Amino acid sequence: EPVLEMISLNKIPRLIVSVAQKYGKSEKRMKKMGLIFLENYQVKAEEFITAFIAPKTSERGIVLSCCVTPYLTRPGCIDSHILSRLRPDRARASSAKDRSQREYCNCTKSHDIGKWFSCGHGCVYCYGNPALSPPKG
Repeated sequence: EPVLEMISLNKIPRLIVSVAQKYGKSEKRMKKMGLIFLENYQVKAEEFITAFIAPKTSERGIVLSCCVTPYLTRPGCIDSHILSRLRPDRARASSAKDRSQREYCNCTKSHDIGKWFSCGHGCVYCYGNPALSPPKG
């Protein structure tokens, strides 16, 4: 709850959460660190989001978006309405679904300004962790 309190105090209108995707590489990396994906971890995570996070964000007037979670994914993390408001010229952003994403993704088409293996936070499961899969070249 301290995170939600900080979000409220800083007037952040939207919280995006995600459940880790189980990939072969992420599972191997986690095992090396003595971590495992629990049985039914996605269902348990969705239940936690529904029972705890959703009511708490609602009480605080925070819009909750859940990345690639079948019955919780609305709207997508990348939302054309938000993108349009953020553009300096207020030009309308594409509202077409990004077809290159996972099945339950509701993101609209956009251009990624980051790159794989460029994040410095070090999450074990993440494709952006440079320590886990450094770029070749």
